[in-house]
Amino acid sequence: IVMATGTGKTRTAMSLIDGLMRANWVKRVLFLVDRVELQNQAEEDGFKEHLPDLSIVKVSSATKKDKDARVYLATYNAMMNAYSQFNIGFFDLIVADESHRTIYKYYREIFQYFDAFQIGLTATPVDYVTRNTYRFFECEDRDPTFYFSLTEAIEHKPPYLVNYEVDNKTSQFLQSGIRYDDLTEEQRAQLEEQDEDAQSFDYSRDEVDS
Repeated sequence: IVMATGTGKTRTAMSLIDGLMRANWVKRVLFLVDRVELQNQAEEDGFKEHLPDLSIVKVSSATKKDKDARVYLATYNAMMNAYSQFNIGFFDLIVADESHRTIYKYYREIFQYFDAFQIGLTATPVDYVTRNTYRFFECEDRDPTFYFSLTEAIEHKPPYLVNYEVDNKTSQFLQSGIRYDDLTEEQRAQLEEQDEDAQSFDYSRDEVDS
């Protein structure tokens, strides 16, 4: 599912989960995110707001005791350390939030292990040879199951874009540019996840800003 930022990916996921549960197609859901902040956001702004009757467990690397909840919230990293504690048919649905970021290499094992429906949510799918969002979720290249663009959101009557607030921020990259050789190991790993040609990055501040 490809939807522009601010158009309601989380709300759409809640609707899908609700419909599948009402139809008795899904009993237990694994909702995956790549940061703890997004895990908390999914719990508060997603499940507690729209599906408050569902029992929720936050999965950590040490979690293995609670097997009676309907929804399991986890970061990819935590689930990578815990997935073997669940049998392969434990979850009926896996929802991958921000599925363009970290699912193509190390965390792919999670998706291969479980026998479940899989839904990927993203605003920025990729179609590189080594990581392809469409193929990962068994769609034709550049043809997601559902697509809702920023232009559609703005032009729709009534508009469906969530109101935004402008917040001025800066970063080291904006101030100094970005050069692969000057990055930390962690920053290099993140850049390599996002761009196949990461080692060629050598941009001045003016080039980044333009």
